[in-house]
Amino acid sequence: MATTILVPLDGSEFAERAVPFAAYLARRAGAEIALLRAVQARTFPGADPTDAEVKVTQEAEAALDQVAASLRQQGIAASTHVYYDSATSALTDALRAQHPDLVVMSTHGRSGIGRWLYGSVAEHVLHHATMPVLLVPARCRREWKPDAIGPVVVGLDGSPLAEAALAPAAQLAAWLDTELVLAEVIEPIVPVVTDGAAYVPPVDEEAELAAARQYLDSLTRDTRLGGHKASVVTMVGDPATLLVRIADERGAAAIALATHGRTGLARLVLGSVAVATLQRADVPLLVYRPVEMRPQQAPASPGEQSLQLALSRSELAVVERGLTTLLREGVSDTERTTASALLDRLRRLGAEPGGA
Repeated sequence: MATTILVPLDGSEFAERAVPFAAYLARRAGAEIALLRAVQARTFPGADPTDAEVKVTQEAEAALDQVAASLRQQGIAASTHVYYDSATSALTDALRAQHPDLVVMSTHGRSGIGRWLYGSVAEHVLHHATMPVLLVPARCRREWKPDAIGPVVVGLDGSPLAEAALAPAAQLAAWLDTELVLAEVIEPIVPVVTDGAAYVPPVDEEAELAAARQYLDSLTRDTRLGGHKASVVTMVGDPATLLVRIADERGAAAIALATHGRTGLARLVLGSVAVATLQRADVPLLVYRPVEMRPQQAPASPGEQSLQLALSRSELAVVERGLTTLLREGVSDTERTTASALLDRLRRLGAEPGGA
């Protein structure tokens, strides 16, 4: 079965930093690259938007065609897909239509620092994607070269949720023809202040490290690694800082993490160890959302009645903004799932002729 790699772009150099990594993987895996671009025209109130819509769409198509032509010159199959829509809606539609095996994208886009990662686009992809996502950080200076490919470092914490990154990491290692490093960083005990005095619960760090090493050693024989050779490393300290140090010391090609770990109810990657790692790393970060933590289209409760509302376009826009703001805040996974599902439904209805 052919492999498809989806690469979202926005016409900026920041976003196109993801292309060489996608191209390298495409050559190794014999994959096709699907290039995605979302555009929207800005017009004055009351003006006919048609010409502006046509112009931005044609410009986006021309820009993607140039990138696709460069890829084809390298012997890589490439297709282009321009959506006249918001970036998040376009990505949702593209994930459904293209069924990619991997998404490769930069964490920053047209406006530079903060646009994609903190503007919720990367978070949106990670929330909706059922496949691994390879994020290329702005500070990434590492290049993948056939004669200098380091291992894939997999961050683990002893939980089944974190282990969800094992299979995607092994697949990436197979495409890169490299090895794996299984790493667990044990966070030091934080003193507890009681009655004005600091109390440090007793802990045997040597025993903790020994247990972690035993756990990682057992994973080197796990079937999810597909027989890939893997070494292990354990340390005590800040997980993000030390994962980056481990990757740097070993000249790693990438770091792999699950979006959720031991706590399970932790926020999506943008509030976790993964984003802290991403902020510090100069290598790509492969992120995978465990099946257990993906949003489910839950049916209404038996006693919950359906409501019918008629909303104007302006009212719909207000509701969408409110739901988007809610998703950016530290809400529970249940609230996030409900809000995300409702937001998708509202956008689909709003896109229909006469919708909302």
